[in-house]
Amino acid sequence: YTEMFGAALPVSELLLQSVGGTIRLFPAWPKGTKAAFATLRTEGGFLVSAEQNTERVVSVRIESTAGGALRVLSPWNKGEVSRDGGTSWSAIALDETGILRAETQPGEVVMLRAVG
Repeated sequence: YTEMFGAALPVSELLLQSVGGTIRLFPAWPKGTKAAFATLRTEGGFLVSAEQNTERVVSVRIESTAGGALRVLSPWNKGEVSRDGGTSWSAIALDETGILRAETQPGEVVMLRAVG
């Protein structure tokens, strides 16, 4: 049983990190290698799912379980965000460090995707 945790933690750290309240997607995953994960939990009570093809991160889904401040280091220079289940999309507004900041409500789903 403990061996399972010993292997799972390093792999999940390659896919997703949330240190200091900022979510980082595929921070240590090899570029050029496909990967995807579903509902990994982060600091602040977010459930994150994402997919990366051989070139870049292509989609991100973040569910806020508790509400509160969401901070995501954007994997793109240009991207779009939807906060209504994908019905409407708008350009991602990033701060000077490339971080998307948003206040969330419990149960809210935030979706991100690349542009171009």
